[in-house]
Amino acid sequence: MKKYVLILLISAFFISTSYADVTYIDESGLNKLLHQGYNKTVLVFWATYCPYCKALLQTLNENINYLKKNKINIIAISVDKKPSLVTEFVQKVKYPFNFYIDKGDLKRKFNAYYIPLTTIFDKYGHLEDTFPGNKPFSELKSYLED
Repeated sequence: MKKYVLILLISAFFISTSYADVTYIDESGLNKLLHQGYNKTVLVFWATYCPYCKALLQTLNENINYLKKNKINIIAISVDKKPSLVTEFVQKVKYPFNFYIDKGDLKRKFNAYYIPLTTIFDKYGHLEDTFPGNKPFSELKSYLED
């Protein structure tokens, strides 16, 4: 019985820390993430209540091998007001992205009032493109190619 309880506790710890690491992010935190050696960074503003956002995140997840192979980082920033909704979603889907919650300044900076909003940065952290809506991966891929 003790072994069983210990196994449950250990697995609960790993499950909760693997996908529940959703933290707040501001402009300075984003700037650090944009300078981590990736060829490109795709930043997606999204919300748990937005079906188009969820579809875009699923598309990115389905193409994760291409993204990893090409050293493309995915950062998903939620504009949700309730952090618990974001954490629940992240735990449910288990996508291998960096998930954050906007402190408020990024939404304004990128004018992300209509979601999903995707922004693409080059390896130096310079903004290359911004576009609204959920695009097919083939179209997104054309933005990612040099």
